[in-house]
Amino acid sequence: MSFHAAVRKPAVMTPTALPQPLGRPTFCLLPGVRLARNLESGTPVAVTADGRSFTLGMDLADLCRELAAGPATVDELVCRLAGRGWDDAAVRQGIVALVSRGLGQRVGRAPVRPKRRWSALTLGFFDPEPVCRRLGWWARALRGGWGLGLSLVGVAGQITLLVLLPASADGPYGAGLVALALLAVVIVLHELAHGVVLAAAGGHPRRMGLMVVYFLPALFCDVSDAIRLPRQAQVETALAGLAAQCQVGLLLAPVAWLGGPAPWGVSVFLSLNLVTATANLLPFLPLDGYIAVAAFLGRPDLRSRAVGAWRSVLHRRGGGTGPRPWLLVVFGALCQGAPVVVAVVVVVTLAVRLAF
Repeated sequence: MSFHAAVRKPAVMTPTALPQPLGRPTFCLLPGVRLARNLESGTPVAVTADGRSFTLGMDLADLCRELAAGPATVDELVCRLAGRGWDDAAVRQGIVALVSRGLGQRVGRAPVRPKRRWSALTLGFFDPEPVCRRLGWWARALRGGWGLGLSLVGVAGQITLLVLLPASADGPYGAGLVALALLAVVIVLHELAHGVVLAAAGGHPRRMGLMVVYFLPALFCDVSDAIRLPRQAQVETALAGLAAQCQVGLLLAPVAWLGGPAPWGVSVFLSLNLVTATANLLPFLPLDGYIAVAAFLGRPDLRSRAVGAWRSVLHRRGGGTGPRPWLLVVFGALCQGAPVVVAVVVVVTLAVRLAF
């Protein structure tokens, strides 16, 4: 997770002692919120009591440090931060950003629950860290050269089996259940793989549960703690699930040797596994591929900036809002259209595979 607040600062600011009228609202950080830094870049990071992590701009990090020292009013914060270029409007804007994301609160009031978009409703019910620590030996096969090599072997093997195995709408009864059972196993291991690599890199997987993405239920593993780690570890954590999907898919394929509905079920499973892995790898969807690209570039806000640039060009009237980097605009347009395209491809692939 990440957010960056654009804070407006005046050109010149002279600190003055401001009187404190009675009844002024006082603000503080939520209990358990702590400040840390990325181990490689030194970028400030805020970590909540429940393990959510946010990258902070240097300005917001200054504001957080002042609030960490104790509750303060807006006027008090302006006095403390005036020498660093803050004014009343900037302080208020920064407080709104912290409160809205569950990092700060107004003293005497209940904390504001962070807003969740319809595409990211989550329900965590399992702490995966103990399991991920026990599976630490698996991390070597999921990251680095070993991970890449084994994943390529897994993809090649699945494609080969997909060509050889039968698939038809006239397949034996139960083939669909076989495919769904195998896919469920891969999905669980996919999410655990993220946590395994994060734990091996020195991070802490926080929770595992269900979420809603584009109105569809999905399993998730919270690995937001990776934001504190070097870029390579962040990229490896993001791609660990895909590596598991490529490797485990091949390991499950011998189920086809059982006969009966198994060969048809494995064929459908391999189709779904390869298509979903490819969709997960696309950087235009807010999934593993995008997270890996954003981590590699050191831009956790890449998608929001790109979509914002695309929308500003799309809805521009008259003079517009100034020039935009066209690569960013194109990326934003692809981010907007990719979900629909991928959904159509998945449905058509499944229909064709079952029909022929």
